[in-house]
Amino acid sequence: MSLEKNQKLKALNQEIEFKIEELFFSTTDSTGNILSGNDVFVKISQYSREELIGAPHNIIRHPDMPKLVFKVLWDSIQAGKPIGAYVKNLAKDGRYYWVLATVFPIPDGYLSIRLKPTTPIFNLMPDVYAALIEAEQKGGVEDSLKVLLGILQSKGFKSYDAFFLTALTEELKARDKIVQKSQERDLKIKTDFSGKKNEALFHIFTEVQRKCVDLKGLFNKLFSNVHLFLELRDNLGDSSALIIDLSQQIFHLAMNANVESFRAGNDGASLAVLAKEIQVRSDEMKHSADIILKQANILSEDSDRRILEIGVQMTVPKLQNEMIDSFICEMLLQKQSEPFSQKKVKQMQENGMVLINLLEVYSKKTIELLMPLRINIKELIVCVETIETIFRALEMTQISGAIESARIGEKGKTFLVVFNEMDRLNKGAQIHLEKFRELLKNILEHVDDIFSSENQIKEFLQAIKLPIEGMLQITPSYEKEQSLVSAENI
Repeated sequence: MSLEKNQKLKALNQEIEFKIEELFFSTTDSTGNILSGNDVFVKISQYSREELIGAPHNIIRHPDMPKLVFKVLWDSIQAGKPIGAYVKNLAKDGRYYWVLATVFPIPDGYLSIRLKPTTPIFNLMPDVYAALIEAEQKGGVEDSLKVLLGILQSKGFKSYDAFFLTALTEELKARDKIVQKSQERDLKIKTDFSGKKNEALFHIFTEVQRKCVDLKGLFNKLFSNVHLFLELRDNLGDSSALIIDLSQQIFHLAMNANVESFRAGNDGASLAVLAKEIQVRSDEMKHSADIILKQANILSEDSDRRILEIGVQMTVPKLQNEMIDSFICEMLLQKQSEPFSQKKVKQMQENGMVLINLLEVYSKKTIELLMPLRINIKELIVCVETIETIFRALEMTQISGAIESARIGEKGKTFLVVFNEMDRLNKGAQIHLEKFRELLKNILEHVDDIFSSENQIKEFLQAIKLPIEGMLQITPSYEKEQSLVSAENI
């Protein structure tokens, strides 16, 4: 066994440490060959940039990774859908490092953004992946998929997409808490570059970084309410089923009240009127319940897929903006002693533009996905408010019925049971409907906030894009300056 191979084997159980503030990315062509990456990726992988560019991305694949994970990733991105996974990677020297990788389709290839995982969800993954590898060895990827879905369902996740969205949101929340406690990086970056090499470029980076901070506020607000959409997914089916069930129960109460009014003869005449009124309200409620069911079906058609897609679309712009911010900060912390070559600046510009274009695409997609949802939510609110009005009318009917039942004495006892049951249903329904209405209104308010921020997001993105596009225009002056300095030294 060669010395190099022996050293790699010894290093297999050693982890490469990197800071939670550090984000890294790479781009590949459509077959998975690496096209570019930032300096953090180069540093952590332990490969040189020259070794990475053109190499298949599986150059960093660790033997502890199940094949299924990469199949899930590959199937999703080939379908044009962003997806992610916890991945254990293998550095050149044999050490390992864990990341949560989120992969995005881009023109003619893919882009992967990786962050350091720190949540309890991540702590489950080594054992989960060991179980998947064991299943693959016995029955292949098909058996591994069954094991994965079984594990996820036992943890309360209906699908892999649901698991990924939860993992991504929890990791971003955890990262925010830690990064917010340490703002030294931002302070260090506010350096006086005047008179130094690369001054013009560093001024561009500083301005872009400021805009990223402004965007961060907008995307944090977007991200902070993702949970509302997951609540909607969980509440929608239950609420529509409850309303339909209530309309049926009230219809049966109306029928019972009508039968009892006939038994009461002349004394039951006034109660017959009330029974008819209950039946009318029941029919009105049934009509509104049908509309709610229709809207619920529209929203619930591939409900998990659709609402989870919205959740992902609302989450990934935050991650993408964080990556741009991290990349720009990485550029600002470059050595300032020597001017950048045009090749280096071109590399920076290309990486910056790939990230900005990605953020632009996903910001636009978020708006597009929310437009039909906004219409659905508004119609649901109208229906819920209509049903609340019906229940308030039924409450008055119930009170009148209770009084009239007491007035006619013994013959009214059966009616009293009916009206007491109606009172119970009414109170429970109003509590549930109020909560559901508030959830819908919170979502609508949040969606309207996103729409009102659309132009602001576009302006910030343009303010980031223009200086990055113009980076190459200022590099010839550096090279000219450098050649003059060299000539003077001859």
